[in-house]
Order: sequence, then C-alpha cells, then structure tokens
Amino acid sequence: MKEEFFIILAIEKIVQKTGWGPLDTWTNYNYSMLNEEIRKVTGKRISESTLKRMFGKKKAPSDFYNPHAYTRNILAEYLGYSNWEEFKRENRLNLKADDANGEANQEGDGHGKRRAWLIAASVTFVFFVGFLFLRDVIMPKNQRNPLKSFLCENPVGKLPYTALFNYDLIPVKDSVIVDFGNSEEYFLSPDRKLITEFYRAGDYAHVTVKMHNKLLAHTFVHILTDGWQGGVSPNDTSTAFVPFNDQGIIREKGRLYVTPEELGGLGYKRNGDYYVEYRYFDEFKTNIDQVSLETIAKNNPEEGGKLCYDIEIIMKGENHDFVLRFLEPGCFRYVRFYVGEKKFYGRFDDLSEFARDVSGWRDIRIDISGMVAKIYFQGELIHTESYTEPMGNLKGIIYRFYGNGSVDYVNLKSGGQNVIRDDFGARLSPETPVETQ
Repeated sequence: MKEEFFIILAIEKIVQKTGWGPLDTWTNYNYSMLNEEIRKVTGKRISESTLKRMFGKKKAPSDFYNPHAYTRNILAEYLGYSNWEEFKRENRLNLKADDANGEANQEGDGHGKRRAWLIAASVTFVFFVGFLFLRDVIMPKNQRNPLKSFLCENPVGKLPYTALFNYDLIPVKDSVIVDFGNSEEYFLSPDRKLITEFYRAGDYAHVTVKMHNKLLAHTFVHILTDGWQGGVSPNDTSTAFVPFNDQGIIREKGRLYVTPEELGGLGYKRNGDYYVEYRYFDEFKTNIDQVSLETIAKNNPEEGGKLCYDIEIIMKGENHDFVLRFLEPGCFRYVRFYVGEKKFYGRFDDLSEFARDVSGWRDIRIDISGMVAKIYFQGELIHTESYTEPMGNLKGIIYRFYGNGSVDYVNLKSGGQNVIRDDFGARLSPETPVETQ
C-alpha cells in the first residue's frame, strides 16, 4: 500500500481520538491543543506549522505532504504504537484480517460466491482509497480551490499604507473571505480582480483567504513605521491594536509611556481593560536567530498598570515569532513563551520562572544564537531553550503591557552592531544601576 494511505489513516485516527469534530472545522486553537496533547503523550513535539501542513490547513510544497520519518514516528507513538513501521504493520494486518474474516463467513456458499465477495470487497477498498487519494492529491486544483491566484502588488510599504491585492476567483456559491490580518475581513467577489486594504499600524500581517475555514491562499504584508508607534488594544489580541493619533505623547516623558489620564481623554477608562503597545517595524535585514536584546521596562499600579502586571516583548519573524511575557508572582498562568517552533503556555506548562516583580525598572536581556535562546532577568540567567525551526528575518518588535507600562531603554544588536538603540532621552542607560526592590 502507498504511504499516502497510512498518512490519511493516521490523520483519521487522530481526528477520532481528539473528538474535536470534523477536520474542516478545526481552528488554530485546535492545532495548538494537538501540539500540547502530543507532547504530553510522547514527551516530544511536532510544530504547529508541520501539523497544519500535514492536515491540509497550511500550504505544503506539494499537493500531498509526507512528513519526515521523525514526525511519522511521533504520530504513531501518539496513537499508541511504538513507531511508524509498527503502525503500518498492525493496520495492514488488520485489513488482511478483515478480508480473511469476510472470506470465512462465506464458507459453504460456493466458490463463485466467495470469489464475487472478494471482488466486491477489493473494488470497494480500492475505490475508498482511490477516492481519498483523488480527492486530496490528483484532482485538479481548480476543482478543489476556486481561487486561481492571489497576490499582493506592494507587500512592503511605509505608513500610511494601502495594500493592493490582485486575485482571480472562479464563480462559486460559497462565500470566499479574505482576512487581512488586522481584525478586518471582506468577501471576495468573483466579478472583481482587485481588492485593497488600508493599514494604520506597523505590522507583519498574515493575510489569508478561506472558504468554509479551509485555507485557499495566504501571503504577508510588511507595514513599516517611522520609528516607534504607540497605541492601545481593547483586548489581549495584537490585531486589535489602534495607534494614537498624536504619536508625540509617547516620548515626551523621556521614555515610552502614556498616562491613564491621557488614555482617558481617548475614551479608555482607568478601571477598564486595555493593553498599551509600542511598535517598531522596519526592513532591519537582521535574523532573529542571531540577536541580543537588552531592555529596561516596568509596569506598576501607581502608573496605570493592571493586575496581573506584565511586560511582554514580541519580535515578529519571517517564519516564527519570538514572544516572552513576564508577570507578577502568582499570575504565571497567563505567561506565554514562543521561540522557533516551540510554544509554551502557562495553562499547560510550568512557566513560574517568568513570574517576576516588574513594578520597578527591570533589566531584561535576551540572547539568541546557535538555535538557543537565553533569558536573563536582573542579570540572572533564568531560562535556556533550544529550538530547531529558524525564526528568520526580523520584521518588527512590539512591547505590550496590560495597562500603562513603560520602556526606558532598548538596545537590539546583531553581530555586535546596533540594530535599534534608544534611551528616549532618559537618564537611564545600561551602565546605570537598576532598582532591585
């Protein structure tokens, strides 16, 4: 039997095991959960990106995605087998046993009946496997995907920025939706060939086109800022970020900071929920896998911080994002830490080492090289994490705070050269003693 059959069979068994419903209804959350479930059962990880390619949610290099032997072995272990070869052997034997049982049940009915049953069973089996193979591999793409093409004319641009997308869509009864990666969606009309989108915030936006939650196409747009851009999100979703109209207010205090009173003038109540962000997106020509970031930041209730007081640093990458979130002790349930293909969540992982007091100025350092990330807090090495999938070129950096946190110093280096160095005109610098209380 072809390897494709066993891949399809393994996917079907995983869908049955999870009990999360049909595969075409799965969202990014399901793949994140599957990543964690596989880790818990096997002690090993398969990246969400690999799972999405295998399950058809993310575009693969070819029509049928056959993962590496290492990945196939992990999937087999998750399903209760020692390795992939045992999975194939056991399921091949089960199929033969089913055929043998069927033949035994026909004894006494004559050679002609047995032969007819075997032919019918063989035809049914071949048709079933052939249907799966034809459906997912051989069928022309324009029968499976009504979107013939989707391309951004200007994938890189500086704010204010309008992206132009050319597309060719075969008329279909179903709704085809484009998600611009900034909390805005729109229906694609087969009668048109062009759609535009205005971006008001710096970002490396993942633009997707879907039909019935099935991914038809995806691309990226890189929106560049003029230095630091401040803004606010009404919830813990970076795509909901809205920049301030007056960007001058974020630097006038010798640091990146806005007061609760200033946000009150924009309609955000001090006792309400909001996240303040500071963004810097540019064509850095720097690889995240070879950077060193030293920064000084804080978040406390006196200046508008909210329970649980946090400092989150995000480096947006071409392939993967680096995400590091510190929270006050007792709140590490909400910690998240991403590096390369690895994603850790306080809900499922013990991330208590990232539970820190951030009420005063805190020195944070991130050193990444040789596919290893080292995290320092107040000069102390608190975490080391290796990874295998490169994060790629740096597209931008984001600071996020629940409430009114602030940044006093940023020094991002690559190869010993400064990529971003800014003290915002403040008195503090790396040589200045940092508060420890």
